[in-house]
Amino acid sequence: MAHDDDHRKPRMEDWGVLNAVPEPPPEEIDLAPRSRPRAPEQPPPNSLLPDPDMLVDVPIKSHRSYAGLVFLVVIALGGVGLYFVMSRDLESDRVRGNPEGIQLGTPQSITAAGAAPEEIEIAPPPKKALLRLESDPPGARVVVNGNPHGSPTPTAVQTFVGQPVRVHMYLDGHAPLMKALTITGSEETLKLALEKGKVETGSLEVNSDPPGAFITYGGVVVGETPFKLEGLPAGHPVFFRLQKEGHEPHTVRYEVGAGAERRIGVRMVPVDPDNARAMATVTVESDPLVARIDRVAGGKSDREGSTGSRPVQVFARIGYPLVLEASARDYGKDRVAIDVVDPNYTVLMRLPPPKKVYGGLKITGPKSLTVYVDAEEQDALPIELKNLLAGEHDLVVVEPETKTKAKFKVRVGEDATVTKALRLTDDGRIVLE
Repeated sequence: MAHDDDHRKPRMEDWGVLNAVPEPPPEEIDLAPRSRPRAPEQPPPNSLLPDPDMLVDVPIKSHRSYAGLVFLVVIALGGVGLYFVMSRDLESDRVRGNPEGIQLGTPQSITAAGAAPEEIEIAPPPKKALLRLESDPPGARVVVNGNPHGSPTPTAVQTFVGQPVRVHMYLDGHAPLMKALTITGSEETLKLALEKGKVETGSLEVNSDPPGAFITYGGVVVGETPFKLEGLPAGHPVFFRLQKEGHEPHTVRYEVGAGAERRIGVRMVPVDPDNARAMATVTVESDPLVARIDRVAGGKSDREGSTGSRPVQVFARIGYPLVLEASARDYGKDRVAIDVVDPNYTVLMRLPPPKKVYGGLKITGPKSLTVYVDAEEQDALPIELKNLLAGEHDLVVVEPETKTKAKFKVRVGEDATVTKALRLTDDGRIVLE
């Protein structure tokens, strides 16, 4: 067996035989079984296998790429070129893209062109005026432009010249009084006569976040939040101030209805010792819930927003006057003037409901006619309706036997009675005269 193994191993001189192209197989293959065992097949010749005597060492040289270096050089050259072009443009008076070379005047740099002034000029506040207040009888609490005054009448407060001023006076056992005026000089005196009378009242529960804020009402500290203010004059705005150590003061203008119990929550803002407040935040709510809020200045109105699920926040400069006006469809308007002193205000603007005016309607005609006014059936003719809202009303007339129907529009005037006559024509029509 050892002899057979040696016979199967190729020798060095046999490499040429192995690399030779094999001859094609015979056309006929003998498939008869062989009597002797079949010898293992030789591996197929590999024509790509080199002659060992021809193998030599070939030195391999590493490949170097200069693409990255070229890319960096191109970027650097582009940056230098862009800097050169921009420098020439900045030093030139030529308008870009203008071949005529229109001159713009003295050249300026980008820094000079975009520089903001060191201080933004703000219009100074209007001149201040001294308003002396007196009441008959004396001792009334005073609120001037949203700020409760600590001293009862007679007293004096400071406000602005040429700006709307609203003075509120309150005295127990007397009806509250409001006076609107405009001060033209440096000093003016206002004296109001308060009438005795029973005033309907309501209450307001005041809460704050955080709690523990002192409430000043009518120049006197009356309690600490949460606190319920009782005996407030109904239908008139009331003013009180909340103060808590470490927090900014907050002034509230609110209004309650007769016998109503309302609640209000105020968020106290912590004092920032490193940032003195120059602007105040005025939070505006309204009754009805949805109303338009305008800032009024110089005879013009600028919309600040509309109340609804959230109040409107108005920003005003401390030390300046602020006038706000609220309006809503089918309601009157409410206006409030504030001399902004505190950093925070909460203002409820209650709009007066639509003014209702009434008139009368008198209708005559055949008793057989059935009359409906605004879809409501009336008694047999003739009829007279009193305290009918002034304006246009729908009138429907039916003749039951013939089923004839007629529709009319009737206008009722204020504090006047309108007379109308119904009749049936020969052709069966219903006529209103």
